[in-house]
Amino acid sequence: MATFRFIYPKETSTSAELRNRFKKFRDAQKAPTLASLSKSEIHNATPVKGIHLQANDVKILHNIAVSTSPLAEAISNQKATPEQIIGTLSTSLLTLEFIKMEAEYKKSLSAAKNDSDKKTLNTRWQEGVKAFKLAYSSIGLKGIDEKNMRRYSSELLKDKKAFNSVVNIANSKQAGRGSKKTTLNAKSIATGNFVTYVGKLDDALIGNIILPLNLCSRPLVQGSFTKHFGHSFSLQVSISLPCITGWKWGIIPIFGWCRHTYTIAGLSYNVDLNVGYKVTCCGGEAWGVASASVCATLLGIQFCAGCSASIVGVAGIARTPSGSNCIYGLGLSAELKCTFAGITVLDVVVPFGYTLTGPCPPLPCVKTNQIFADF
Repeated sequence: MATFRFIYPKETSTSAELRNRFKKFRDAQKAPTLASLSKSEIHNATPVKGIHLQANDVKILHNIAVSTSPLAEAISNQKATPEQIIGTLSTSLLTLEFIKMEAEYKKSLSAAKNDSDKKTLNTRWQEGVKAFKLAYSSIGLKGIDEKNMRRYSSELLKDKKAFNSVVNIANSKQAGRGSKKTTLNAKSIATGNFVTYVGKLDDALIGNIILPLNLCSRPLVQGSFTKHFGHSFSLQVSISLPCITGWKWGIIPIFGWCRHTYTIAGLSYNVDLNVGYKVTCCGGEAWGVASASVCATLLGIQFCAGCSASIVGVAGIARTPSGSNCIYGLGLSAELKCTFAGITVLDVVVPFGYTLTGPCPPLPCVKTNQIFADF
């Protein structure tokens, strides 16, 4: 656990300057970047491994999607891997499109006026099936025929709640970056990865700690306080997959190549970070580490992320006279990180502030190294 030392500026500040310095401290803290993470922490796009879809597979996705602890659901209960989740989702999304094509075919067939029209529709249907063979092949499912496609559809539709989860995930799609327009062919390969969310959360709430009256006449004061962090974010995957961009004759799908980001579960991260400190009226040290678990269930697969909160930076903000005492401003920065199967799915920095109210130093503070002589 890292310990961070700090000292207070020699000059005193007004209350307005104290508030302004807190704001400057928060503004100066930078959000993590993907470049700051190690290669092992980022899930790079890899070929999708589709599965021979069964109702239980769809239920796994559903359980993760509706769980109050999606990541725990995936790892602890369902023993899911990132590749399994992406493979199950990709197969489910293609099967959902096949169901739509079949619905259009049946609708047109029922409206056919004669055998010639029906024959034409059947020919077009077979062309559509050929297109889906290429689509399934792109996720590693080679040699899939119409019988297999209908069986996948049947499995996807068995559980209405699970089916609705797939529909909701499909509807959450957002166009991804770096997408290239590519013609679908036998050599096409779909890829996917989990998305790492990085960012910065600004906590403007300033807590307060009352220090002992003999703060400046004793070697140091030691204590701790608890800071609660709560944050909601979306568990997302980015998949480059064949997508239907239009229809020929109302039945034959026209496939393009799309990269979309899908939201598969909403996660809520809550942790209480116990911050320890040692202070004098001139400076001090602070530290803190905490852990929590964030979990989810996605269409039946349960998985968990190990989450942590830690102090990554501390700064003495200002010393402001207040009556017979002084208010010492303390700026802290915490990092909240969640990982799933070694992959970082959340990495955010949260700057926050505390004031410590205690005696003013009777004399100017001595050299920095003497401040910590008794620590």
